[in-house]
Amino acid sequence: MMKFLFAAAALLALTGCHRSVHNGLRFVITPDGAAHTVTLSCRDSSSGACHFTFTHGTTQLAKANIDVGNTITLASIAPEAEYCAAPHTASLGSCKPSPLPYKRSTVTIRSERSGRISE
Repeated sequence: MMKFLFAAAALLALTGCHRSVHNGLRFVITPDGAAHTVTLSCRDSSSGACHFTFTHGTTQLAKANIDVGNTITLASIAPEAEYCAAPHTASLGSCKPSPLPYKRSTVTIRSERSGRISE
């Protein structure tokens, strides 16, 4: 009986692990090409905040630091812009920018070098 309880407790602990990002971040990005805006919602981050930078070519358009659970909208972000996202501002300097998605996307970055977009 004790083995069964231990196994059940271990299984229960493992089922909750998929919901939290332990080394990275998860956010929702919603571009509006016609209005030249981007709405960002920070869902989870190993640092407690999501950090972003937006560029177009070599020009920096905007930076944003958003605490988990908050949402902001940035103006003057063209559809051709690229962005970097990281759980720490120091990681933004080594990031390879990604193009803006054309529609609302949830992005999960498990490490500071890779990410997965799920729509």
